[in-house]
Amino acid sequence: MGKTKALLISQFKRIGRDNVLLLLMVYPFILTILGRYLVPIIQKATLSNTFDLANHYHALMIFFVIMNPALYGNVIGLMLLDEREDNTLTAIRVLPIKMSQYILSKSTLFIIISTISGMLITWLINLYYVPVTASFLINFVASLGVTFGMLLVNSLASNKVEGFAAMKGTGFILIIPVIALYIPYPFNYICGIAPGFWPAMAIATYFDKFYSTMSVWTYLGVGFVYIVIISIVLYKKVMTKLLS
Repeated sequence: MGKTKALLISQFKRIGRDNVLLLLMVYPFILTILGRYLVPIIQKATLSNTFDLANHYHALMIFFVIMNPALYGNVIGLMLLDEREDNTLTAIRVLPIKMSQYILSKSTLFIIISTISGMLITWLINLYYVPVTASFLINFVASLGVTFGMLLVNSLASNKVEGFAAMKGTGFILIIPVIALYIPYPFNYICGIAPGFWPAMAIATYFDKFYSTMSVWTYLGVGFVYIVIISIVLYKKVMTKLLS
């Protein structure tokens, strides 16, 4: 536990020395500005007798909540690929720390950052009012996507060039939870393969915008277990590639 804590502190200190990581600290505020000021402008510009963007605010909120950890996961995934190319991970294997501790420290830091920034985005875009407890739980489960994204990129790619291709090829996963809102029950549950589906449905259920067969907290519980399981599977696949 002490080694993981030390690694976590080390990863945090690295933020101040890495321009990409510093950008990740700023981009949630960019999302917030887009959500708070651009969405109302678009809503007024497109308002008609047949369409009102306000009726789809829940879909927009879901997109913002899911997009937040997705970007963190992809960027951290590319950083991990960079470390693989530089043989940094090979060097770590001879140190008195486990690879699992190193990856855990990297993902944990950004799960925390993603959860906090996600709560700020949810609050500041002001599309819907979400109480602090619900906002925390929804954004926390959604932020587990940081680990999923990081490991998915590394399971599909061996270098940064392949990593960028993997990010583009798997980008559709980001939009699946939003599409699920408009697919009739029970066929929408096919979209449950995407990790973001579960916190997305929790949001939709919370605002009564989805034909729900489960409670908000059940969606979050299932989502938590599901994302943890597929992250473990991906972690084992990544470790197999590293050790081969």
